[in-house]
Amino acid sequence: MKAYPEIVRRRRARAAMWFNAAAFVCAVACAADVIFVAGWQSDATRLALTGLAVAAAALAFFVSEVWRVFLLEESVSEYVRRCVPETLLTLAIPCAGAAFLFFAPGWPWNWSAGTWAFFHCATALPPALTACIRALRFRRNFVPTQNLTPGRVFMLSFAALIAAGTLLLMTPRATVSGIAFTDALFFATSAVCVTGLVPVASLPETLTGFGQCIILALAQLGGLGVMAITYFFAYFFAGGLSIRNRFAFQDLFSEENMTQIGLVLGVLVGFTLSVEAVGAAWIYFSFAQGAVADPIFFSVFHSVMAFCNAGFSTLPNGLATPGVPDCTVFLGGIISLSVIGGIGFPVWKNFFLVACDSLRRRFSRKLNAEPPVRLSTHTKIVICTSAALLAAGVVLLLLTAHRAGGGIGFMRAFFLSATTRTAGFDIGDPALLPTGTLLVMMVLMFIGGAPFSTAGGIKVTTFAVAVLALRQFLSGNRDLEIFRRRLDSDVANQALVVVLLSGLLFAAVAIALCMLHPELDAEFLIFEAVSAVATVGLSCDVTPKLCTEAKLLLTFAMFVGRIGVLVFLASFWRRRRPTGARFPEDTIVLT
Repeated sequence: MKAYPEIVRRRRARAAMWFNAAAFVCAVACAADVIFVAGWQSDATRLALTGLAVAAAALAFFVSEVWRVFLLEESVSEYVRRCVPETLLTLAIPCAGAAFLFFAPGWPWNWSAGTWAFFHCATALPPALTACIRALRFRRNFVPTQNLTPGRVFMLSFAALIAAGTLLLMTPRATVSGIAFTDALFFATSAVCVTGLVPVASLPETLTGFGQCIILALAQLGGLGVMAITYFFAYFFAGGLSIRNRFAFQDLFSEENMTQIGLVLGVLVGFTLSVEAVGAAWIYFSFAQGAVADPIFFSVFHSVMAFCNAGFSTLPNGLATPGVPDCTVFLGGIISLSVIGGIGFPVWKNFFLVACDSLRRRFSRKLNAEPPVRLSTHTKIVICTSAALLAAGVVLLLLTAHRAGGGIGFMRAFFLSATTRTAGFDIGDPALLPTGTLLVMMVLMFIGGAPFSTAGGIKVTTFAVAVLALRQFLSGNRDLEIFRRRLDSDVANQALVVVLLSGLLFAAVAIALCMLHPELDAEFLIFEAVSAVATVGLSCDVTPKLCTEAKLLLTFAMFVGRIGVLVFLASFWRRRRPTGARFPEDTIVLT
């Protein structure tokens, strides 16, 4: 009698395996159908035939899910309470089919191509989304082995997103007249790595509306970070994270309190979408309304690109298009979005906590005995260094342009100083700027924005720590001090390593570009190399002229620049365990 429950358990497990396999096959077929409808132009007849197939796949998915729940789950109500997203998406399948049958105009064989396309999406999306959520629910261990570190997962997730974006851009509906694989890979990498470099002469003349939506989605995911998006859905829609993943995410997110990871994820996504929504409204009412053909998409696209520091634009000549540089209110919105995105989420979180603590102390007497929440050293360094670089950039850009006999004006100098380190927008042609001005822009691009932001570069904190280490050496101080705080000596070592590695990568890319294109100006190629490594996106109209090898080189440079040179090398470098034994100390002559 004891063997009977074991036999039942094995049979239920075998049945669950078959039901899950059938549901997975149907979900993959539905996902492929969505890509087919979105990427290929089809007539009503072909959409009708494939619509019947996807309806059968979705119905099979629904039946397998219902059978699995009612036959294998111990309590249906407990499953519904535990798996609310999957339940709602599964019930949406028959509801969508019934809604089309009763409310769509005419009988199915008389539907238009647009109606059939909408039917495809409404029927195929619920099974695909359900499969994704279930994969997160039952595969929450994103760091399955000790060899697969969070840095490697971060790198692989970006690579997977780039591959998916490349395939989508290769579909016929994504481009006007087709695109080469190298250009599609370059486009996808530039969007995911929020760079903004374009491998063709004009983005709006090459990509269709669907292709521009792909770029928008890739930049949004790349700006937030694929791992952050994945953890967000895993936490809020798939039942939380494992303990080991919490520690991995704590290290990747620089979050001190492990119990607040769920709150941090929700606030991060909510903060991003809220800022982008406000920015889109600002752009719509300040410029887009009445100035472009599709003002809503234009506003959303440029708001996301500015906040994520991607630098793409749907205008023919970018923000240098006639009429745009004269709209000061619109440019002010672009600058504000790029600065907010380039400051970094930890800084805004610290500001929010300080403001909340001040309000609580003003209206409540119970918290007066507790120590107040103060601005962290990280926040102070980011704000002070960013402000100093902004002011110094404006002055240096004005001076270099004026000494060369070609003044650029305060507005463009301020715009370049703000966006060069982050967004990569420009309201003029960089190729017409003097060499000294381009050098100042290269330095600003190389420094970049703040850590855990959408900006690139070596980061302002790395630059600040390197300057502090230089001051410490020249003054003879024993400790690395700032704002009445002492920093660990390992921080200075890490900063110097990042500066050295990034400089070596930039030098290697620049030398390789000069070797591949000796006919082009060297200063423009060096500018291109800095822009790619720092993931900025400014160009002196050189990118479309590059050969295939040079574009692949810049693709690799953008990928490594976004991941981080140190993280990229550490992902492949095996660390040795400390043995306790040390070699005898010796000295060498440095200068």
